[in-house]
Amino acid sequence: MNASRQKPSPPTPVFSEAQLLGLMVAAWSSVLIALPVPIWIGATGSCLALLLRTRIGFAVSLLLLVSGLAATAEAAYVMADRISLDDVDAVMITDPEPTRLGWRAEAEIAATDQRVRLLGSGFGQPDLVAGEPVRLSGRLAPLQAGAWSKSRHLVGVVTVDDLRSAGDPAWYRTPSDWLRAGVLGSTASFSPTDAALYHGLVIGDDRFQSEGQQAQFRAAGLSHLLAVSGQNVAFLLAVFLPLLARVDPRVGFVATMVVLAVFALATRLEPSVLRATMTAGISVAAAHRSARAVGVRSLCLAVIGLLCIDPFLAGSVGFQLSVCASLGILLFAPLIRHRLAMPGWLAEPTAITVAAQLGVSPILLVEFGPISTVTLPANLAAGWAAGGVMTLGLSIGLVAAVAPAPVAWLLQGPARVLVWWIGEVAAFAARAPVPSIDQPTVPWLLLGGVVVWWLRPGKVFSGWWIVPVGVLVGLASIHPVPEALSGRAALPGWYDATGSTPAVYVIDDLGARHADLLIAAKIASIDVVVVPSGGWSAAQAIARVREVADIDVVLAPADHRIVGARRVVDDLRLVVGEGVLAITARPSQLSVEFVVDSGVRG
Repeated sequence: MNASRQKPSPPTPVFSEAQLLGLMVAAWSSVLIALPVPIWIGATGSCLALLLRTRIGFAVSLLLLVSGLAATAEAAYVMADRISLDDVDAVMITDPEPTRLGWRAEAEIAATDQRVRLLGSGFGQPDLVAGEPVRLSGRLAPLQAGAWSKSRHLVGVVTVDDLRSAGDPAWYRTPSDWLRAGVLGSTASFSPTDAALYHGLVIGDDRFQSEGQQAQFRAAGLSHLLAVSGQNVAFLLAVFLPLLARVDPRVGFVATMVVLAVFALATRLEPSVLRATMTAGISVAAAHRSARAVGVRSLCLAVIGLLCIDPFLAGSVGFQLSVCASLGILLFAPLIRHRLAMPGWLAEPTAITVAAQLGVSPILLVEFGPISTVTLPANLAAGWAAGGVMTLGLSIGLVAAVAPAPVAWLLQGPARVLVWWIGEVAAFAARAPVPSIDQPTVPWLLLGGVVVWWLRPGKVFSGWWIVPVGVLVGLASIHPVPEALSGRAALPGWYDATGSTPAVYVIDDLGARHADLLIAAKIASIDVVVVPSGGWSAAQAIARVREVADIDVVLAPADHRIVGARRVVDDLRLVVGEGVLAITARPSQLSVEFVVDSGVRG
């Protein structure tokens, strides 16, 4: 009789992975629709459906609940009035970070629970941290409503007159502040540029990354490395979980949850980290109960839970990219890995990188424009190193923070090499002379993928497939190629070198992103830069240009404040291309005019 007994089969999940994926998409759509359904209807229906174990009833009730929560959040999102603040109590939400003309941060006013952006002037920022109580004085004005401001729950902007500490952060922030201070304090042996990159890789602190560095990573398709994401959470668990392998499972479960909470606080509760920590928490909880918890199910449950907690996350581009990248990896990476004729050590990262890029590409094309074809190889070249930096930063790096300087220098040696490598990959990839993929090329690429898939059904890709894919990618890239080649001509203020005439760049708009513009135009050196004004803003603009391009000569007004610039005290004429730049000199301003004259060289 015992032999006839069979082990009970594991309980069937209420929703399959495909059903949960559809439910997540439907919940996201319900948030965007935001029907004003009373919350109690959706909450009561969800509870009854769980008791009765009816999937359709639970799905409908959940969608009503999410839609009602979104409508409630929209109704409660009201812009602040234009008033003066005099020594009011507030709590810092983010750490202050430098800007071109001062500093900025976010805070919550205690009396009204309003979240506001703080803008301060000066060369330094206050020595404050997130979670610290402060006293605030300044002028509050409403903020222009948008998806970004909603995702941050900001309702106003304060021009700060005075900001000072009014106490210590809450006790529960102490472990996260210790972790953050350890990472920030472990880079004494790094250069300032490498230290800023290290902080971004490990805990997502991008406050001190220069505009040129960020521009290079954006152009190379590596900007996701500069912000904390689910990958950081994965490496955190990889470091921490082996330490708990021998303890009681219940103790290990509680400790893991505490570690996830501490890391989320240390990274200032960024949306991507919230998604990743919630996913990891659900996975660990399900594993603790011996339940079936695969990636897609955990991700869907985490996203639905976060949308219920904060419906405004649906409009956050960072959150969208994080979710789509995770979905791409979970859905496509196994298929791509199976069809790659490569060694396992190379096929695995290749499959993950390609799958993540497939997941985020639709959003990147819509939100940020063309995607460089160098993105994939750049991620393959830098991704493994970024993982190494994250792992070292959350382990050996914390030891280096409290070790003597010589020991810390030795401990951080591998991390310094990896950070240098990532920076070099970004700099090289940003200027690679390759075409980009934009929206008109997508149908060509989809057609190419279908053709290749159809020609070799069920078989591993071999060397032959490079030819048709290369031809199709080339055809698909016909549209972007002229734009890439004409980038120099399209750059405002740029006069290319022709024959003996110099390459000249006139900076009229001091607030433009000159680093991005020069990188997009593939310009690495400039003969002459002309800056009409010579104040502090002009000096900053020149500094940003120097980050990404070599400059021979800078021409500025006579009373300029730009280190190394040449003073223009008399009117000047520069031959450029098919014309002349006529520069009229004044003590504090240069007037620049381009005159077309085909006979000027004669």
